[in-house]
Amino acid sequence: MAYGSLLLERRRVLHARIVEALEALAPEREAEQVERLAHHALRGEVWAKAVTCCQQAGARVFDRAAFREAVASFDQALQALAHLPELSDTRVQAIELRLAVDHPLHALGEHGRRRVLLGEAKALARMLDDGVRLGRVLARMAHVLRLTGDLDGAIATGQQALALATEIGESALQMQASYHLGAEEAFALHQLGVVHVHADPPESMQAEAHYQQALALADELGMRPLVAHCDLGLGMLYVKLGRGEPARTALSTAIALYRAMDMTFWLPQAEAALAQVGRSGEPETAQ
Repeated sequence: MAYGSLLLERRRVLHARIVEALEALAPEREAEQVERLAHHALRGEVWAKAVTCCQQAGARVFDRAAFREAVASFDQALQALAHLPELSDTRVQAIELRLAVDHPLHALGEHGRRRVLLGEAKALARMLDDGVRLGRVLARMAHVLRLTGDLDGAIATGQQALALATEIGESALQMQASYHLGAEEAFALHQLGVVHVHADPPESMQAEAHYQQALALADELGMRPLVAHCDLGLGMLYVKLGRGEPARTALSTAIALYRAMDMTFWLPQAEAALAQVGRSGEPETAQ
C-alpha cells in the first residue's frame, strides 16, 4: 500500500511538472492546449490552474456544440474548485461556473439539474450580497421554471429579477430580466389559450384574447417559435368558431414559420387544420 501511495504521489508530481513545462515552453499557445493543461492540472492537483483550464476548455467545446463534453469540463472545474479555500473569490467562481454549465445543460434538455445548480448559485449570490449575479441567476431560473411547467413560479421569479435589476440600476440585467419575464408571461398566456380553445363557447372565446396577447408579446420579443404556436392556436380556434378567412391567414402564417425554422413536428397538425378550411374561406363541413 505504501508503494502504491508512493507511485500515486510520483505521478501527481509528474503531472504538476508537465503543467509547468507546458506553460514555460509555449505560453503564447496556452489557449490552444488548454484541454491538455486541464488534464495534467487535474491529475497534478494544481487546483487553481485546473479550475481555470477546465472552465476555458468547457467554453471552447461548447462553442463547437459539444455539449456533453462542455458539461464534463465545467463539472471538473467545479470539482477542482472544491479543493480551494472557501473565500469570496472562490464563491464568485462557483456562481460563474454554475451559470456557465447552465448553457450546455439547457441544450441537452437537462432542466432538473439546471434547477439544482441555479438554486445553489442563488444561495451563493445571496451569501455574497451580490445583486448583479443574483439577478442573472434569477433570470435563468425563471426560464428553467417555465420549461419545467411551473409558469407561476417562472413569472414570480422573473418579477424578482426585474425588480432587483431596477433597484441596482443594471441596464443590461434589466433587459435580460425583462426578456425572460416577457417570455414567461407570453407562454402563460399561450397556455391559457390552449386551455380555453378546447372549452365550449362562450368560454372558448377567451382563447382568442389570450392568443392575441401572447402573439403580440412573442413578436415583440422576437420569439418566432412561440409566434408560430400562437398562430396555430388561433387558426384552430377560428376553424372551431367557423371563421374561415382568419383561420386561413393564421394557419398559413404558422405553416410558413414552421417550415422556415424546420420545425416539422408541428406541420401535420397545422396543415390538417388548414385542410378543414374550404375554398370559399369557410371551414369545410363533414359530408
